Amino acid sequence: MSQHEGTSGVVVENVARVGKYAWEHLNAEFTSLPCVAEASGLGLMIGIEIVADKVTKKPFDSTVNVMSRIHDEALKRGFMFVRFPSQLDRAIVVFLSTTSNH
Repeated sequence: MSQHEGTSGVVVENVARVGKYAWEHLNAEFTSLPCVAEASGLGLMIGIEIVADKVTKKPFDSTVNVMSRIHDEALKRGFMFVRFPSQLDRAIVVFLSTTSNH
């Protein structure tokens, strides 16, 4: 086994460990919110679907600027996210840590 192969194994194990921790906290803190329709992810690629109505999955009106407000608050807390439009114009948000202490 090369040194690179050994290092990548450690990285994969760490991603799995930290991802599990992040997923547990995401489920505990976000999935019960009325604006979170769904949460999913693998490893450290974790996303939540933000909607105005959890039952109907109706998106927020674009004039309310919900995603911009979430983005600004996330940056204040040391996170950034990428917004992916879904099939029905709802927002899928993938969070990425911008600091090493999260």
